[in-house]
Amino acid sequence: MAIKAEILIRDENGRLFKGTVDLHLQEAVGKKKIAVSIDAKKIKESRSKVILRLREFKSQGFFNSSNKRTMSEIKVKLRAKGVVLKPEQIQPYLTQMVVNDELERDQITRDRKKSFVYFKI
Repeated sequence: MAIKAEILIRDENGRLFKGTVDLHLQEAVGKKKIAVSIDAKKIKESRSKVILRLREFKSQGFFNSSNKRTMSEIKVKLRAKGVVLKPEQIQPYLTQMVVNDELERDQITRDRKKSFVYFKI
């Protein structure tokens, strides 16, 4: 019996990957054994769509240095384009862009809470 499932996987660097898996259930001496095959292409495609969308926002001026953006502002902008993610799912993509010198970030304190703002120079 085969079952399709949507999954989220966190790697050792904290990045989240979304994809589909086919679960193949087999009877095995009174226990159920699960064989999992992950469609790596779909995981890579969903990851690249988020990065492409963030780069598109950057090219449109969304991250200009005069417009330092918080995680909630980025989440709202992504949601408007049909990408629904939690802040902890967006964070790895932004961190990757900071590491690749595509964006800069500063730590700020609002309402006694520390958070990052993202911008380009």
